[in-house]
Amino acid sequence: MVVRPDGPGMIARTHVRAYHRMAGLSGGDTWIVAGHYEARLRHHAGEWKIVGLTLRVFYQDGNIAIPDTVRSRVALGE
Repeated sequence: MVVRPDGPGMIARTHVRAYHRMAGLSGGDTWIVAGHYEARLRHHAGEWKIVGLTLRVFYQDGNIAIPDTVRSRVALGE
């Protein structure tokens, strides 16, 4: 992780590789996302708070339909 000053706040950067799994789906059970997070932080009331978060995706692998499946199931109340 790299942290650097940014005006009144800070910026923290880190690499991420996230593995998502949903069993029994056509197209495979896993979706992998690799990228880089940038978090913008501000000091407020004695604590550092995240005020912005950006993910720059380097690549994805596996079943990229998993996020759409999750959204559909949530909308149906499943």
